Amino acid sequence: MYKINKVAKELIEIKPTTFKKIEALERQDIQQWIKSTPNIFGEELLFIAEEFDEWDKTRERPDLLALDKEGKLVIIENKRDDSGKEVTWQALKYAAYCSTITTKKIIDMHKNFMKISEEDSKKNIISFLKHDNNDTENFELNKNNTQRIILASKYFPPEVTSTVYWLINNQINIKCFELTPYQDEDNLFLNVQQILPPKDTEEIIVKVAEKEKEEESTNNLRDELYRNFWEIFVSKCREQNNVFSQRNTTKGDYLQISLNHSKIKLSCEARQIACRVVITLQDTDEQTNKLHFNQLNEHKDEIENQLGYSLKWEIKEGQQQSRITYEKNRYDINNKQDWKNIHEFFIKTTQEFIDVFTPYIENLD
Repeated sequence: MYKINKVAKELIEIKPTTFKKIEALERQDIQQWIKSTPNIFGEELLFIAEEFDEWDKTRERPDLLALDKEGKLVIIENKRDDSGKEVTWQALKYAAYCSTITTKKIIDMHKNFMKISEEDSKKNIISFLKHDNNDTENFELNKNNTQRIILASKYFPPEVTSTVYWLINNQINIKCFELTPYQDEDNLFLNVQQILPPKDTEEIIVKVAEKEKEEESTNNLRDELYRNFWEIFVSKCREQNNVFSQRNTTKGDYLQISLNHSKIKLSCEARQIACRVVITLQDTDEQTNKLHFNQLNEHKDEIENQLGYSLKWEIKEGQQQSRITYEKNRYDINNKQDWKNIHEFFIKTTQEFIDVFTPYIENLD
């Protein structure tokens, strides 16, 4: 920070100091400065409580509680020259405590904080939120798990910043503000800077975290869908003594077994656009793999005549894998109404593949 001397056309550096040196105390000074400046953190806040301690089975007290413009509860923890290593854990505890606070209780807290009537407290909150003044009964504050956290201190150790980064990436609404005091003779100044998430990248970081969370949720739903699908399939295989009856279920999109040959596999593939029964030749030696495929392909017409349907024969040059496939593209794994038909297709077709292909596989060189 610099002081401008217009006459001398120069800047005079004002060096940062510490709260200790200027004899500023955490609760008696810093907390009061924050409380008297509702927009100190770059947004309008309505303070509703200070050192609130009306919890069940604990007397711990968050420094300040406020509402933001969306009616979310904001937990503010301010420290002096060093936040200490435990401030994130402390703030998270307070957020958990605050998750149970009702709209009625918030009105009561603000009433006590401002020393006003309950009606005036409600009017203050409605006015702050710019809520419909004709509907003073039907508004909700502190919905679900929407609590926010603001940490303010001159310095945050790495243990805190790394934890805050992790919390942000897991969609916990938490910010760190660096409070830096300056002194110029008898004049004191305070610089307030958001350091986490960085102000210019905050929106991007939040959107990335939301996207990752959404993808994780989608993946979890997908895993659960496949796990249920294969559990039912294996159960039906046991009823009909199918070769897949001893197979463990999976969260993947296919089940596979060996087909009387360690390098030849029989698979059931359940995809979004199609369901397939596949024989895969996957010898690590490309020439052997090609030889076996060609030996089976020599009997292509016989095999397809016995099965009663055409197959897709694929040999992939330069790869240690070839496939022989029968596909049904009118089934969709995401449509549970299709599951019965898919299971029947898999059980019937795998048995047909085993009956027809086994003699040819046993005669491979």
